Amino acid sequence: MRADEQQGAMVARFRRFAQEAGDRSPLYAWVSDAIARDAEIVSLLAQAPPAQRRPNLLFAAVHDVLLCGLDHPLAAYYPSVGGTQPAQPAAVEAFRDLVAACRDEVVERVMTRSTQTNEPGRCAALRAALAHAAPWVARPTVLVELGSSAGLLLHLDRYRYRFGDVSAGPADSEVTIAPQLRRGSPGPPSIPLISRRVGIDLHPLDPGDPDDARWLKACVWPEERARLRRLDAALAVAAGHADVEHVTGDILAELAPVVRTVDPEAAVAVLHCATLAYLDQEQRVRIERDLDALGRERDLVRVCLEGDFVEPFATMESDLPEADPAEERFLLGLTTWAGGGRRDELLGRVQPHGAWLEWHGPIG
Repeated sequence: MRADEQQGAMVARFRRFAQEAGDRSPLYAWVSDAIARDAEIVSLLAQAPPAQRRPNLLFAAVHDVLLCGLDHPLAAYYPSVGGTQPAQPAAVEAFRDLVAACRDEVVERVMTRSTQTNEPGRCAALRAALAHAAPWVARPTVLVELGSSAGLLLHLDRYRYRFGDVSAGPADSEVTIAPQLRRGSPGPPSIPLISRRVGIDLHPLDPGDPDDARWLKACVWPEERARLRRLDAALAVAAGHADVEHVTGDILAELAPVVRTVDPEAAVAVLHCATLAYLDQEQRVRIERDLDALGRERDLVRVCLEGDFVEPFATMESDLPEADPAEERFLLGLTTWAGGGRRDELLGRVQPHGAWLEWHGPIG
C-alpha cells in the first residue's frame, strides 16, 4: 500500500471511530473526529505494526501516559484520572498539546504495545456458551485462549455472575458480572471443572506487572469507570491464582501444538474473543482448517465471541431477528467436534464488552 493510501485508510478509521465512540465516550468521539483532519497526528499510527494501526491504540498510548501520573491539562477531561470536565473543543487542543509534548513516550507505546482489551465482562457470554456445551464436555476441561492478553478471561469460573434472577459462580468473588438480558436467558450456567488454563498471545501481559496492568487500564475508555473497577478486581483475582500458562507466539503456529499436549482424557475448549479482526482472511481460514483437523483427532469445543464478519456465524445471523445496524455487536458462536463430526450453533449477540446479552440458544 502506498503511503498516501495508508494515510487515507487511517483517516477513515478515525472517522469511523468517532461514530462508534458515540455516547460511550464523548471525549474520544470528539477528539477522533478532530484528529481525522490532523495529518501529523494520524501519521503517528504508521509506526505501529500494520494490524495495530487503529485509533484505539493511539488513544490507549495517550491514556497510559496520563495514568503514569503526568500533570497535564488533558487530565481534566479524563474521569479515569480524576478529571471532571466534559468533552469540549479545549479537550482537542489539550490532546494535541500532550502528543506534541510527549511525542517520544506516545510513539514508543504505539510501536511496542498492542490493543489488548482483556475485558472480564465478556466472560458472561463465554460461560453461558460453555454451560450450553457441558453435555459434550462433561469432563475436566482445559481452556485454550487465542489472543489471551493477560489471561483474565481464563479465570471465568472464579467470577460471580447474575443472569437476571439466576446467579452462578463463587459468592465471595471480587468480580461480579451482570449483563443486561435483552432476550431469553441461558439458565443456570453450570460448567465443567477447569483443570488447566493456557493462553496464546504474541505479546502476553503479566497481570502482576504494574506496567502491564496499567496498559490494560489504558485500553479502557476513560469515562468507563465501572469497567476500570471491574478490571482492577479481575487483576486481583489473577494475582491470587498463578495457574495460567502463557505461551508466547503466533496463534496460528501454537494452536495445534498446545492442544496436542492435552491429556486425551480431558476435554478441550478453545476460546477466542475479538481476536480474528487482527487476522486477514487467509489466516482466518487457516484457523478453521486447523480446528477441523484437531476435531478429527479428538473431541473439541470452540467458543467464538467475534465481530459479525466471522463465518459460519455471520451467515447464520440471517436467521435471527434483524439487528440495529448502528449498534456494535459481537456474535456468540459455539462449534462442537464430536466423533469426527462438526456442529455450529449461533447462540446470540453480545455487546462487545459484555454489557448486554441477546440469548438465542435454548432457554434455561
